[in-house]
Amino acid sequence: MIDADDVDEMERAMYWTPFGMRKVVDTPAFDKTLVKVAILFKWEHVGWQLGRIRKKLPGNNQRYNFQVYYACEDRVAKHNLVADTYVGGTADADIDDAPEGSWVAAFAVDK
Repeated sequence: MIDADDVDEMERAMYWTPFGMRKVVDTPAFDKTLVKVAILFKWEHVGWQLGRIRKKLPGNNQRYNFQVYYACEDRVAKHNLVADTYVGGTADADIDDAPEGSWVAAFAVDK
């Protein structure tokens, strides 16, 4: 088994739930409760990247419903996060096989 301390942060973001967080298995509500929640999003040609939901976009926005900040690139991206692409119930070992556009939410573990 790989010790989490032996894996660099970018590698961890690509394959595992972020350290100190738990994956949300059930599809979350698509409302303001997702603001500030960490997500892993699978980009085409890049793979899994760790981001944090920054803003819920207005309901009249037909294309995107959330803005997500990605520290690895210091940028904000707009996403259409929907239940059909949510892979929270997928085993960590199989999550790398999820299609591009897949995503999973993670919450900080209570201490």
